[in-house]
Amino acid sequence: MSPEEYELTDEQISDIFKNTNFGVANHRKLLACSILKRAAGYHCGHTITTIMCNIGMTTADNKPTEKGLKFCCDHFYSSRHGG
Repeated sequence: MSPEEYELTDEQISDIFKNTNFGVANHRKLLACSILKRAAGYHCGHTITTIMCNIGMTTADNKPTEKGLKFCCDHFYSSRHGG
């Protein structure tokens, strides 16, 4: 899977989280942490769960997809995103 298939621009992140109120400014980090929570078997709230499924980061049964796992790893291990 190429980076273009799992990376999200800041504009895309803004559009995805438009009209939500999570109380945090770093939505990229929120998304990565939520994917990690699902990978560990923990529950996430309805809104973030819906967002992750709609953008293909998790499956309908809340399991992280390859896209979601690569996004998560890129976030935590890339200096571009403060990882």
